[in-house]
Amino acid sequence: MPLKEDALNKVVLDLYSEKNTVRRIATQRLIIHGNESIVPVLISTLTRDKDVKVRENCIRALAAIGDNLSVKALIKSLSDAEVKRVSIKELKKIADYNTVGPLIEALGDEDFDIRNFSVHLLGKIGDPRAVEPLIEVLSSDEDAWVRRSSARALEKIGDPRAVEPLIVALSSDWDYVVRSVST
Repeated sequence: MPLKEDALNKVVLDLYSEKNTVRRIATQRLIIHGNESIVPVLISTLTRDKDVKVRENCIRALAAIGDNLSVKALIKSLSDAEVKRVSIKELKKIADYNTVGPLIEALGDEDFDIRNFSVHLLGKIGDPRAVEPLIEVLSSDEDAWVRRSSARALEKIGDPRAVEPLIVALSSDWDYVVRSVST
C-alpha cells in the first residue's frame, strides 16, 4: 500500500538526513511503499549516498517499482562494485518482457560486465526483440566472453534469424570459447 502524500514527503526528506540509520529506514520503507513518483529521488540517492546499505535499499526499492527508468538505474548500478551483487539479484527477479528495452540499450555500455549480464538476461527472457541486437553483439563486441554469452542467448531464444550468424561465428570467430558455444 502506497504511503499518503504527506508521509511519503517525510520519508523523502529523511533520505537527506545526515544520519545513516535514518536514511536506511527511509529506504526500507520505500521498498514496501514506493511508487513511480519517487524513482528520480531513489536514483539520486543511489548515485550520491556513501552508505552501502542505503544504496542497496534504493536498488531493492527501484526493483519493487520496476518501471523503465528504475530498470535503467538498476543496470547502471552494476558498475558500482559495492552493490553489484544486490543489483544482479534484483534484476534477475524482475527480468521480463518489460526489461528488454533497457537491457538492449545496455548492450552498448562500455563496461563489459554490464554488457555480459544484459546479454545473459536477454537470453533468459527469450524475447524475439533481442535477436537482432544480440546478433550485432555476436559479430562485433570486442570482448570474447560477451560474444560467447550472446551465442548462448541466441541459442536459448531459438530464433531462425540467428542460425546464419551463429554459423559465421563458428567458422570465423578467433576465440575458441565462442566457437565452442556455436556448435
